[in-house]
Amino acid sequence: MIYQIYDAGASILIEGDRGIHLLKHHVTGISIIGNNLVRIGSVNPLRHILLDYRSIMNPEFSSAMMMANYLNALVTSCVCGGQGGGGG
Repeated sequence: MIYQIYDAGASILIEGDRGIHLLKHHVTGISIIGNNLVRIGSVNPLRHILLDYRSIMNPEFSSAMMMANYLNALVTSCVCGGQGGGGG
């Protein structure tokens, strides 16, 4: 499946076979698993998201590290009612 990631202000939208709407201040961390997977941690333990960077069409990434850095920048640049964001 091909996915697209959008910065929607206080949230991140991930569109593909199903849409994921994740509030930035709910992100607890972003980490890399293996060489290809990026894990987005959430305050809801059942809502952790795993994405293969190669399945992201927009924006396009050349590595999992590049995608993790992009997501970290989205989360940390958010002014979410003083809640902050996650990094990782």
